Amino acid sequence: MLVKGFTDFTIRTPDCRPGIPAWVAEFRLETDGDITKLFSYINAVIDNASLYDNPYYVKFRRGDVQCALYPEKAVAAPFRDRTEAVCFIEDLIDFLNDIYSKKTSIEPNHTITRQIPVLEILKLLPRNNCARCGFASCMAYADALSKKETTIDRCRELGDIKGDNALKLESLLS
Repeated sequence: MLVKGFTDFTIRTPDCRPGIPAWVAEFRLETDGDITKLFSYINAVIDNASLYDNPYYVKFRRGDVQCALYPEKAVAAPFRDRTEAVCFIEDLIDFLNDIYSKKTSIEPNHTITRQIPVLEILKLLPRNNCARCGFASCMAYADALSKKETTIDRCRELGDIKGDNALKLESLLS
């Protein structure tokens, strides 16, 4: 067993959405070793997991919850309340220990996801904040694009702007 429990648990509303009834849990995993040794195995077994190197962390979804594991902490969201967050963390610990026990039969995936800087993406967008893409602003849309949480076809005006920004953006994100 690699993960024994969790400490330093806090739950708060997201910094970017104060007043929204969704909570973010931040906690530290108590381990018998280096949790980062599991990151490439998580990247291998979870569809759409992403491994990053600066800072070094792995991001993935378990059900409806987005989770990020860092060497020193973990963050997960959204939750309706403290009880739901604690249940998720306990399930996450079981999941991580299961991966640890099976790691000899798992081919690790060391592929690093390159996150494109948001401002680099924003420069190629219309920057008119029309919200037709479903995001409140071009900045929010650029942020989601950089995290690969959406696709460029959501911006209806991208084809209408001058130059070949759509092609540049497509190339940048591929």
